[in-house]
Amino acid sequence: MTKVKKNVGKEIILFGRPLYLVFFFFSFSFSLFSQTILSGRVVDSKNQGPIFGASVIVKSTTNGIATDLNGEFKLEIRKELPVTLLVSLIGYKSEEIEIYDAGEPLEIALSENANLLDAVVVVGYGTQKRREITGSVTSIGQESFNKGAITSVDQLISGRAAGVQITQSSSEPGGGVSIRIRGANSINANNEPLYVIDGFPIDNSPVLSSSSTVSEPARRNPLNSLNPGDIESVEILKDASATAIYGSRGANGVILITTKKGSAGKLKVSYNTYFSTQNVAKKIPMLSAKQYMSLLNDLQTEEGATPEFTQEQIETIGEGVNWQDEIFRTGNVQNHQLSFSGGQNNLNYYVSLNYFDQDGIVISSGLKRYNGQVNLGYKDEKFKLNVNINSARIEDNFVPNGVSINENAGILNSAIFQDPTLAIYESDGKTYAQSSVVNLENPLGLAYGIDDVGETNRTFANIKGEYTLFPELILGINLGSDTQNAQRDTYISKNTKRGASAGGVAKVVSNYAKNYLLELTATFNKDFRNHHVDALAGYTYQEFEGNYLSAGSSSYSTDAFLTYNLSAGTQSTYTVGSSRNKNQLLSYLGRVNYSFLNRYFLTATLRSDGSYGLAKKTNMVISLLFP
Repeated sequence: MTKVKKNVGKEIILFGRPLYLVFFFFSFSFSLFSQTILSGRVVDSKNQGPIFGASVIVKSTTNGIATDLNGEFKLEIRKELPVTLLVSLIGYKSEEIEIYDAGEPLEIALSENANLLDAVVVVGYGTQKRREITGSVTSIGQESFNKGAITSVDQLISGRAAGVQITQSSSEPGGGVSIRIRGANSINANNEPLYVIDGFPIDNSPVLSSSSTVSEPARRNPLNSLNPGDIESVEILKDASATAIYGSRGANGVILITTKKGSAGKLKVSYNTYFSTQNVAKKIPMLSAKQYMSLLNDLQTEEGATPEFTQEQIETIGEGVNWQDEIFRTGNVQNHQLSFSGGQNNLNYYVSLNYFDQDGIVISSGLKRYNGQVNLGYKDEKFKLNVNINSARIEDNFVPNGVSINENAGILNSAIFQDPTLAIYESDGKTYAQSSVVNLENPLGLAYGIDDVGETNRTFANIKGEYTLFPELILGINLGSDTQNAQRDTYISKNTKRGASAGGVAKVVSNYAKNYLLELTATFNKDFRNHHVDALAGYTYQEFEGNYLSAGSSSYSTDAFLTYNLSAGTQSTYTVGSSRNKNQLLSYLGRVNYSFLNRYFLTATLRSDGSYGLAKKTNMVISLLFP
């Protein structure tokens, strides 16, 4: 094998920026170079033994892979050489390796990082030293978060963990995201991971629904209610050993989010702000009005028909309208955060206020977020108490962005396929012109003729208390509440084809969801000469409830009412719908961590879940770790 020179002990820093800061709804990519397969083996520098699960990533990309049981890997390089490989694993110093030639297989040696092995990592229902973790856990701290204009928590960790794929279903402000940890585990069921914020497992299903009134199928991002500036660390639990403590809900992986806490010392006041702009990187080349008319004439000539346009009409039409120029704009982003932290005696505190405003690069789209975070902590010899409260208000402005066809097409499809010879306005200069040839909405009519706004208020809070009954035994309680209230108001005015044919269409959708948590735990820690035992036993009860209400009508005498007077529509068009759902989860859990000589580790986890309306399910996982 070829030995390679390495830069030892460097921090892994990826500069991958989320694409949606440049592209709004879609992006195109293509390759002009041949792909290279790079193979090799990662070993321990002391004993030359294979290292399993090491992350091998091409720097500044999300292209990476984990080593197998033999420490081997095969990585497809999707860019031209030379490239820099970043190799890392918890407990080892990270390596940066310059690759100029993909000839013989590589042999990469990682050296142990003793300080890192003693670092404490958040795991399910507690913490552990890195050296004691037998499962697959990736810990990402503030120093490793992505930098730049970060709008949501998922952007902080994008490209930072091997085996974690983050994609955005819609690149509009606040658009939904999909996170896959080690791939999809189900064909037709939910594949999203479980989110745990400061020890509180939350239901992260979107509450603000997609609109059935306009063609807009994209989900919202439930993590919008969190301010990225309040995040201290993110731990990702990947395999069965790490996630078993959360039962069946952890089958798709678990993401543990820890918010910032105060520390002893004088009051610290911090103000952070940034301003950025967004633009479309590249527009799709379109036919001008002259080219469009000539093409239609050619098609009719081939079919033996008389051309539709005369040469004089073609010469005098000009360039026409490039509808992409009409709907795209420079999107401004601003963020302001004011925080207070400190502590004295046995009390510490962290208080944060945040305002975030993002204009989409498509006209009439945007998002505003108002966020407040309060974390309080108290600790003495016997008692420990933590209070975490997060409250957010999110205001969304939508434009139809679906990919349907004809009059149900979204604003992008309408802009791409609309007739370039069509004027923007009718002769009155106010009414949006509609094509008699192409069955598409005027793109500006979609942007300004549809009033589609959403408002979400979410507050989640939990209180965690611990009492040291004996030096070896700690009793704990965790009480949590997560409430969400969302409403979406949509009005399609008579300035659109659909609105004109129906006399105006209005709909209001309201969702209310709540989630309550009770957890009781007991933790036992004891050293017996060369043996150490860390045991956990617990009981959890969680209740979920959702309420849905919708109402709508159409055929209005005026567009002035918007959605504020549904009864002004024709009575025969009234629509009303409502629903309610409730679910309860009762669980018993246990975990034992055993170590011998601080060198050999064993973890056994048991959890039994009982859910209202579903059969009881028990998960048990035993994992071992040897040096």
